[in-house]
Amino acid sequence: MDTPPRLGFGAGTAWYGGKLGDAAMEAAIHGALSAGFRHLDLAEAYKTEAACGAAIQAWLAETRTERSALWLTSKVSPQNSQRLAEHCDKSLDRLKVDHLDLYLLHAPFGVDIPAAWREMEKLVDAGKCRYIGVSNFRKEDIELLLTGARIRPLCNQIEHHPHLQQPELVQYLVKNGIAVTAYSPLAPLTKVDEPTTLKKVLAKIGQKLHIPESEVLLRWCLQQGKKIGDRWVLTTTRSTEKCPALLAVAHAAPLDAADAAAISAAGTERSLRCYWTKQFDSNPSS
Repeated sequence: MDTPPRLGFGAGTAWYGGKLGDAAMEAAIHGALSAGFRHLDLAEAYKTEAACGAAIQAWLAETRTERSALWLTSKVSPQNSQRLAEHCDKSLDRLKVDHLDLYLLHAPFGVDIPAAWREMEKLVDAGKCRYIGVSNFRKEDIELLLTGARIRPLCNQIEHHPHLQQPELVQYLVKNGIAVTAYSPLAPLTKVDEPTTLKKVLAKIGQKLHIPESEVLLRWCLQQGKKIGDRWVLTTTRSTEKCPALLAVAHAAPLDAADAAAISAAGTERSLRCYWTKQFDSNPSS
C-alpha cells in the first residue's frame, strides 16, 4: 500500500492517555479492523500503542492477514525529537512490528526542525519507516524544513474542520505536494455545546441526504482535497458498530457544491482550535 486509505481510525482523542483502559482500546482497534478500517493513526503521546499493538497482532493472526495490508502511522513527541531513533524503536516494540508506514513529528514547538528532520530521514534509510511527515506544522515550519530536506514530508496532519479551515496553510501544502491529514473533523459537533449556524446547516443537509450530521461533516472534510491522494481524514468511535457507516463515507458521493459552500461559509462565523492551543497562542503563525 503506497498511500493510506482516505479514512483512518485514530487511537488518540477519546483514548488519550489510555484513560479508558487497555481492554477498551484493544476492543476498539480489533473492532475497527474487523469492520474494514486499514488505516490506523497512533502516537507515543497517546499511551495506547501497546494496547493497539496487541489488538493488531491478534487480528492479523486470527484473520491470517499480512502486515502489508495495514497502514500504521505513529508520531514522536516534540520533547523526544533529539532521541528519534530510540523513540521510534520503542514505538515499534510496543506495536510489535518491524516498520511503520508513516512516522510523524507530532508538533514543531521547541524542536530543532532541520536537525530533527535529518534524523527522520535516517529512519527511512534504516527501513524503520516507509514515509515520514509532520503534524501541527505551520507554513513557516514547513518552509524551514524544506530548505534542507532530502526527503519531502508525505503529509502534514492538522486539526481541520469548518471552524478551523486554515486556507493559506492548506493551499501551501497542496502547492508543495504535501498531503493534508485532517484530525478532529467532528469538533464543531463534539466540542461546541451551544446552537450555531453551522449546526443548522449540517442538520438541514443531513435531513436532505438522510444521514447524520457527523457524516455530513466527514464528507465535507474529505472533499476539501483537490484530488484523491492529497487529503486523508481521521476519526474514531467508542462504538465499533458505527465503523461500517463511517467507512461508507469514504466511498459516498461528494456533497453538492452549494451544500459544501454553505458549510464552509457557516464555519467561518467562529474560530475553534481544540488541541495544542497554548502552543499556538504563544507561537502564532505569521
